[in-house]
Amino acid sequence: MAKQKTVYLLVPAKGEGKDQKTYFNRAGVAFENRDGSINVKLDLFPGLTFQIREQPAEQPAENRK
Repeated sequence: MAKQKTVYLLVPAKGEGKDQKTYFNRAGVAFENRDGSINVKLDLFPGLTFQIREQPAEQPAENRK
């Protein structure tokens, strides 16, 4: 079963230095898949699912299409 994670939007509050606070606003959920990729569903875009994967290794220029 996929591990569910919570996605937060980090919002800086007014203030500077040590007085600077950050608010964590819930923005959606994420699920880790068996292959290690992550699906993200954001409340801001309810009809869309984003998928995060490792970036593939660079191919030599002569193998690119």
